[in-house]
Amino acid sequence: MIRLNRRQMMGLGAAAAVGGVLTGAWGLHRTSQRLAGELLLDAFPGLQIEEADLRQFEQDFMQAYWLTQMERISLRGISAAVGLLGAGGVSWIPGVRGRLDHMRRAVITVFLTNSDYFTLENPTVDTVYYLGVDKNRPCGNPFARFD
Repeated sequence: MIRLNRRQMMGLGAAAAVGGVLTGAWGLHRTSQRLAGELLLDAFPGLQIEEADLRQFEQDFMQAYWLTQMERISLRGISAAVGLLGAGGVSWIPGVRGRLDHMRRAVITVFLTNSDYFTLENPTVDTVYYLGVDKNRPCGNPFARFD
């Protein structure tokens, strides 16, 4: 049996508190925008994309992904958990798997329809450029053909 005196217990309690505060601060610093980028890179292993294009995609996606305030708070919590445990590590949590799957599908759709991914011979070798969301385009599908 381990015997701890009062000073050792206070030291362990302080260390646990500092660890909790640092983890909480990291979770608050980590924005939910990062989740979109991580889901994109997880869906396309080896994808070559400029860092600035990835950040622009994350920003555009979160602006297009209409959320209520409570959904934003929930998404920030999911984002922090994914940052710590990975997408596979949090998918077992009830309610999280469905949200992650829905968001993953939306991330892939928005990225593929607003990048030059399909024009490249090999996207894992060539750099993919995110072209951005064109707000003047009447239809978001670049493959749509109108007569």
